[in-house]
Amino acid sequence: MKSNADTIKAILILAIFSGAGIWLFFDGFRKWRRKRLIENIPTSKIRSMAMGLVELQGKATPWLYTLKGPISGRDCVFYKFLVERYERHGKNSSWVKVANGASNDNLFHLDDGTGKVLINPRRAEINLDQPDFSFESGLFGGDIPSNLVNFLEQNNIRYQTWFGKQRMRFREWNICPNDQVYVLGSVARNENFVSDFKIKLNERLREIKAKPEEMMKFDRDGDGTISVYEWEQAVAKIKEGMLEDQLKQPEQAQETSFVIDKGQEETVFIISEKSEKELLEKLYWQSLLAIIVGALLASGCIVGLIKMATIYF
Repeated sequence: MKSNADTIKAILILAIFSGAGIWLFFDGFRKWRRKRLIENIPTSKIRSMAMGLVELQGKATPWLYTLKGPISGRDCVFYKFLVERYERHGKNSSWVKVANGASNDNLFHLDDGTGKVLINPRRAEINLDQPDFSFESGLFGGDIPSNLVNFLEQNNIRYQTWFGKQRMRFREWNICPNDQVYVLGSVARNENFVSDFKIKLNERLREIKAKPEEMMKFDRDGDGTISVYEWEQAVAKIKEGMLEDQLKQPEQAQETSFVIDKGQEETVFIISEKSEKELLEKLYWQSLLAIIVGALLASGCIVGLIKMATIYF
């Protein structure tokens, strides 16, 4: 029975590894297709970009305000962070994630010299390799500085025991103002911009309603009252005037009326601190390694499965 149990266990292990190899093999081809997609899309200028999938390169700049990295305190337009604690469980020990986050809801501008466009990082694949801030306390590091202690306490993260402070690791990745950024994503109309326009229009209408002398300018028949028809004409005229004012400032309008986001048809959306050349080189080696390792792992495990199945059955 023990032999049969060991055989079944070995078959299950081989089946799991063969599945992992197959997944790795096809993931390599997925990365290869992404590499080909990047190669085939020309870099656009923001001023002349068209709707749909675009490739852009430029420097990141703040939109509404500059963020502060929650761990480093560094000025940035995007951040993500990871806090880990070194924990022991019996004979085993490992780093355990205790907090992480990212400024996914904060939009920022990309400026390529011809114009600016909003970038919405919420659904993007963020490619930031090396952390911009890294600190480790405990056995091989120093004591946790006061700013990090404040962060831990504000987020109710345990960092000390009866025996002293625990070993902690802090990492933060940033996109800072004027950093060069590569973006591959889809151009879409900014729904927030449409909502902002409606809000401004309603505010303008409320201002006019609060001033009788302004309202009387729309009394076309001079009867001293504003009819429903006259008010509809007034609203249309006010709306047209506001749109004309925006058209007189095309650069400012483009900066807020369009956004780079994840598309519905072409779902690839990459924000990277690497240049296009560096990104292509990385994808080349990742895809090649995944295809080769996946093929060898899957084929070796499948051969092993066949041999063991014939012996067992």
